[in-house]
Amino acid sequence: MQSLTFDIRREIEDSGLVFVEKYCGMISHDNKLNEGCVFNFTKTT
Repeated sequence: MQSLTFDIRREIEDSGLVFVEKYCGMISHDNKLNEGCVFNFTKTT
């Protein structure tokens, strides 16, 4: 899973976005709680 996470992050960064932070834990999505991670990226200027 760690390698997949790195590959996804690298692909997003290669598209011109900059990684800011990662949050892992209980995430609310579609009115349900799920265990998972959210990555935060910003656009480059």
